[in-house]
Amino acid sequence: IEAFGLGVSYYVQAAMYVLATVWTFQIREPQSHVPRETSQAPIFRSFFSSTAEGFHYIFSNKIILSLMILSLAPMLLAAPYINLLPLFAIDVFHGDASTQGLIFTVGGVAAIIGALIAASFGNKLSSTKILIGTAAGYGLGVMLFGRSPVLIMALGATFFSTVCFTQYQAQNQTILQTISPAYIRGRVLGVYMLSNSLYPIGSLLAGAMAAWWGGPMAVTLMGASSLVIVLAIALFSRSLWRVDLTAEREKAEPTPSV
Repeated sequence: IEAFGLGVSYYVQAAMYVLATVWTFQIREPQSHVPRETSQAPIFRSFFSSTAEGFHYIFSNKIILSLMILSLAPMLLAAPYINLLPLFAIDVFHGDASTQGLIFTVGGVAAIIGALIAASFGNKLSSTKILIGTAAGYGLGVMLFGRSPVLIMALGATFFSTVCFTQYQAQNQTILQTISPAYIRGRVLGVYMLSNSLYPIGSLLAGAMAAWWGGPMAVTLMGASSLVIVLAIALFSRSLWRVDLTAEREKAEPTPSV
């Protein structure tokens, strides 16, 4: 931003989205060895009845419900702190556009590292324990950023929280897809994607709290509230700790015929 201006940075982001779209179209679905059910005619349901069935399944399954809360709460309560970065760059760290750009750069590097870790280790890191730990770490990292008196501490908190965020998002989506039965998986993931729609609401809340109590206190409360919800889920949803992903995967998918 400091070197080329805000407009150029948006052009670069738009170009990255174009590349991501092209690469997505290049993905080819692997051939499945699981036979499709052909003995019964497909059952057609209306949009509302199908959606209602998805919500009913989520609320009746404590593990799925816990995973949904772990997805929605940080996105609503903690993630919108990113919109307050200009306030921190100027009023807290007494910098300028380059200060904000540095924070974004550290966050971007951390996101790439987190994504590479998730892609490299795959199922070896698929664990509800890692999910809970990284979700809690994200809330803690946002709290530390809000309490950072100097830029170097804020950069460390940004790196830590972004790695945790990338990991917990990848873990949550992977585990949801693994343990959800095939017939309902699409609707479960549809509800999961609602977390993106909560981000603007969280941004509005973040702006209001920053106006009332200042940026540092607002971000601290955001991170703390996310952390408390994650710890509550970890404490009261004991079944989440005992999830066997291998067994759940076998139950979710039909056994292929020989």
